[in-house]
Parts: sequence; structure tokens; C-alpha cells
Amino acid sequence: MTLRFLTACFLALLLGAVPASAITRTVMQDGSGDFMDIQAAVDACAVGDTVLVGPGRYEGYHPFQPSGQDIGWEVIVGVAVDSLTIRGMDNETVILGPATKSDDRLVRIGIANARSTTWINLENLRFENIGSRGVDIIETGRVSECVFYHMNTGIYIEIGHDVLVEECQFQVSRISINYYREDIGAKVVIRNSHFESGGWGISGAGVYVERHPDTLVESCSFDNLTVAAESYYGAYLRVVSCEINGGNTAISGSNYGSGSIEVRDCRMLDQAIHTIRINGSHLTGTGNTLRCIGDYTIQAPNSSADFHGNHILKAGIGTIEVQYQTVPDQGLDFSGNWWGTTDADSIAAWIHDVQDDPGLVAEVVYEPYLPAPVAAEQKSMGDLKRMFR
Repeated sequence: MTLRFLTACFLALLLGAVPASAITRTVMQDGSGDFMDIQAAVDACAVGDTVLVGPGRYEGYHPFQPSGQDIGWEVIVGVAVDSLTIRGMDNETVILGPATKSDDRLVRIGIANARSTTWINLENLRFENIGSRGVDIIETGRVSECVFYHMNTGIYIEIGHDVLVEECQFQVSRISINYYREDIGAKVVIRNSHFESGGWGISGAGVYVERHPDTLVESCSFDNLTVAAESYYGAYLRVVSCEINGGNTAISGSNYGSGSIEVRDCRMLDQAIHTIRINGSHLTGTGNTLRCIGDYTIQAPNSSADFHGNHILKAGIGTIEVQYQTVPDQGLDFSGNWWGTTDADSIAAWIHDVQDDPGLVAEVVYEPYLPAPVAAEQKSMGDLKRMFR
């Protein structure tokens, strides 16, 4: 299923749910709009309406019961009306959240929708310093051109049946996807978004996926994060056409034997520990460039791989480390890659597996290997080749 088709489906769902009488209600703190408070405008809306929010900081919290029961949530905006759009006039001046971050222990959220709703659309808003998370989406929705600044979780997706996140910025914030239901066809797409530590050094994971059956991260950039994208407990994560610079680890997966990670056409450079680290996961991918400044570029205990047509360049000690193996050999096929050299002895020496420690059981297959960089990367990889001879 293409992203264009997915977007069309989202829009069709949204437009199909919007009645002909849908209206736009404006929120202006100077009193020139229909309302001065976002929550008051939302409460006055019907299915398919739009709330257009003017400049200002909106930070008053109030209790919200997303499932009809008091679970201790406090929100700036609670949405109980279906197919609602909340759109800011400017994502630099329309701000949800306090001027400084609180260290309170309450579950405080910027915008949350009720379990009774099927769709929410958020555009052009800025979320700052919110104690728990900026946005909580239970099942389906779209978040576009929003900024998330200085909070543990920018967007929390609880089920993620169909969610699209695009053109967003995350500074010292992340997307967390937790999946609790076995729905066929569930899909989360995160595209054309940027994640960074925001000047506080290495900070947090960019995208964290737990159990979700289909999460696609495409055409995103990540700077100096602890982990750019991480899968956990049987998740299926795809990372495509992304640029990942610095940080500790680019891609991480701890799936305990039932999850998989596909990495395709990505540049992952200068990670401090590993570029890819998997445990109990299956790794596939092609067209990637991996360069690490830690000990090993890839660490893969208890895992399997079909990883071909990539540039896997030597880190401080080597390229791939099995580290430990508590299950039978799952098959680590890294043949058909460029290793920065054509010297077979060097390639073998850079891999730590059963050939170095019989207790590891697993063997990394690296032959046949590419005799030169992939053609598309020939020019840009020239300097890198010299670094790893």
C-alpha cells in the first residue's frame, strides 16, 4: 500500500465523516473570535467541525475521562466529538503548555481524544513543557506541521489503527506507539519529520514502538538521540530513506524472537555505541550506509538477518558482534555488502562470532561480498573507503 493511497484513504475517511453543515469556530485570546479558550470551542463543536486557534499560550489543565472513567488525566484540551480538526494559525505562536516544565507526577496531556471518537486531525500547533505527553491518540488520526518541545513524549499512540504523523518537529521529545489489540490492517506512518536533542546533548528515543504490527518511519531525520527508532516486544518496524546522525544507536530492536526490523535506503553515521543493535529480532534491509564510532557497527545477539546491498563500515573494533547467543543459530546472512575493503581476511577479522568464540554458536555469513561500493554511493564513499583500509 503506497503512502499516497494511505493519505487518500485518510482524507476520504475524514471528508466522508464531515457533514455538509460543518463549521469553523475561532479561538482568539483577545476576544475577537468566537471563543477565548480552546476547550470551550471544542465543547461547542459537532461532528466534522474545525477549531481555528489564534496566537497565545494555552496552559490551563482540567480533568478528562477518555473512557468515561476517572483515570487521573488532566488535559488542556479533551476531545469527545468525532472527526474534529484543531488547527493553529501559526505553529510558532499558538502554544499549548506552560512556559517551563513542571516535575509533577500527574498525567498531564496537551490534547487527548476520547475512546468513543474515531478520528482527530491536529495541524500547525506547538506543544511545550507538558508533564506527560503533548498529544494522546487512541486509535485513528492525523498530526501535521506540529512542534513538540521539551517533554517526555510528544505523541502517544495507544492502539494506532490508522495514524499519520507528517511534517512535524520533535525537540527533546519522542513518538511512543503502544499496541494493545490484535487488529488486522493497523498502520502508523511517520514521515517527513525531524527529531533532535534540542541542545541538551543526547536525549531519548525518537520513535519507540511496542507490539505494533506495522509502523513505517519514512524520510525523517534524527540528530544526536539515544536511539533514533526502537522496536520492542514483537513490533514490526520499517525505517526507510532516513538520515540518522550521531547519538548512541540509530536502530534498536528487542523483540524476543517475534519482531522484525526493515531498514532501507538510510544513512546512519557516527553513532557512539552501535549503528544497529538487535536482540531476538529479524533484520532486513538494503541500500543503507552504516558508519559507527563505537566498538562494533552492528550488534546482533539471538537474532537473524537478511541484510544485503549495504555499506557496513568498520567501527573502532569491527563491523558485527554477536556478543552472546542463548538460542540456536538463527541465520545471520550479511552477504552481498560492501565492507570498506576487498581484503577477505580483514572482513573476517572485523566480525566477532562463533569463529572467535565457540560458545556463541551463531555465524555471520559475509561471503560473497561486494568488490566496490554500490554505484549510487561510489563518489561519496570514496573518502570513507580510505578511512577504513
